[in-house]
Amino acid sequence: MRSFSFPFQEGHNGVPLSGQNSEGGMMKQLIASAILILGARGYAQVNEAPPLEKPTALTREVTNDEQEILLADSFGKTLYTFDLDIGAVTSKCKGDCAEVWPPYILSEEEKAKLVAPFGFVERTNKKIQLTFKGLPLYTYIFDRNEGEDKGDNIGGVWHYVEIEKVAPQPHVGQ
Repeated sequence: MRSFSFPFQEGHNGVPLSGQNSEGGMMKQLIASAILILGARGYAQVNEAPPLEKPTALTREVTNDEQEILLADSFGKTLYTFDLDIGAVTSKCKGDCAEVWPPYILSEEEKAKLVAPFGFVERTNKKIQLTFKGLPLYTYIFDRNEGEDKGDNIGGVWHYVEIEKVAPQPHVGQ
């Protein structure tokens, strides 16, 4: 079990810093810090609902706040590419990276029905990841709602997939 200690910070002459003027304020700050730290590491997922059954369409279009049309997974979560994957044989996002940027994993049945510009790459763990125009696709754990694109341009290497209305969509089970 991990433990975190946060020293009480005092300002001039022992007066608490702004936002820490009471035990309640300090506790709120500690709780918020713990949620951010644990959430970023994937430990804040307690009592999750069972996963939804996957619809037949693998991808769909969503619109972000700027009215751009983005490629999303079947649940409306924006899909991203990772610059370090360009020219690579397999995904470069593994371990902690894949916890924050979950790869879009396919079943063998879904893989068999893909059409261009969609394809797949085999990850080092032998799972099959969906690609778009040769680049592996990922979601971002901090995108919570349809059309959110909070992961765009993080580190200058993560990018949402902007699509044209006429882009073909892969379908499964038809």
